[in-house]
Amino acid sequence: MPDDALPHWLSDERRPPTVDAMLGALGGLVALFGVSLLHGEVPEDHARAAGLALALLTLLAGCTLSVLQRARALGVAGVVLAAGAVLPLSFLLANDPAAVESDGDVLVAALLALLLWSVLFAVGPARGHGVFLGLALFALWVGVLSQTIPDDVGFPFSPVPGREIPAQEIPDRPVPLLPDDDWPGFETIPPPRLGPDPRLNPPMTIPRPPPGRPRFPSTTTTTGVEQSLGDARLIAAQDFEFDAPEPPLAPAVVSMLFALLYLGAAFVLDGARLRRLASAFLVVGITAAAVGSLSAGPRLGATTASSLALVFSLVVVALGLFATRRLVAWLGAGTAALSLTATVASLLEDSATGTALCLLAVGAAVVGLGVSAGDRNDAPA
Repeated sequence: MPDDALPHWLSDERRPPTVDAMLGALGGLVALFGVSLLHGEVPEDHARAAGLALALLTLLAGCTLSVLQRARALGVAGVVLAAGAVLPLSFLLANDPAAVESDGDVLVAALLALLLWSVLFAVGPARGHGVFLGLALFALWVGVLSQTIPDDVGFPFSPVPGREIPAQEIPDRPVPLLPDDDWPGFETIPPPRLGPDPRLNPPMTIPRPPPGRPRFPSTTTTTGVEQSLGDARLIAAQDFEFDAPEPPLAPAVVSMLFALLYLGAAFVLDGARLRRLASAFLVVGITAAAVGSLSAGPRLGATTASSLALVFSLVVVALGLFATRRLVAWLGAGTAALSLTATVASLLEDSATGTALCLLAVGAAVVGLGVSAGDRNDAPA
């Protein structure tokens, strides 16, 4: 697609970072933290209304600053304020902070945030900024990912500081009292009657329990049932086996699919010289790949998880080389080194010396491949 067919805010090259822009971003982030702390001081009864008001004011202030000065200190600060206001705004519009009970509530908030960030990216005063697109892609991934989390895990978090959301409401149930025979040394004392005059009620006293008899470890062989009725030390010495549920694999699969989708889109956009759009897909794709690899570890094992991380790292290196992104290529190379080290260590976990020698051999072989590739590139055509 030719660059002339796209609006300038999509086809423009990325602007290099400047000192005034970085100071504007820093100031905007600090201001967002101040707004969050201010909302944390609001009483619980007015938390939702106050949060909505603060989020709307922050969004309006960010849009106003973006109009006054684009790509400079005020404009970058406005982008940060507007982008940061979307998350609490969408969350409070979709949910009551004290009544988030299901993953569906998180999905609604994520989709609303996706819509707001997309609107800011397409028609806002700072349209075309990669922060809005990256956050929209992140909201889509998290929204879908939230549907794969088991119900017993829940979402005990809130984007509104100072508001703790329980993952599940636990009803109050009376605690059953043990029979009187289970409390040796104590007398059963009926509760005092409440008369019109408290002075008429006799004082209630509880006798001290008698000192316990010393217990000594038994030298006789007992069965499991006898041990469960005997000394507590014998009970603790028993071996109990519990069938722990296997961790779910769906979150890892979803994250890996989104990583492949986003990294593939970054490859296509870089080929079309739309580097600004490609950067947003690349950052979120790398994040999804890291989360997917780590999520697969408890279910598939360290070897499989590190091997998956190695594959995604090599994809990131290829993207960095294809699009001449030096930082991305270095990040992929560093992650690939860590993944390769983890894979070798998991395969040879019983021998530290063998792992070290194998890593030295693998490192030398990789360097040899690099020397061979460099000689091939330097050879005359």
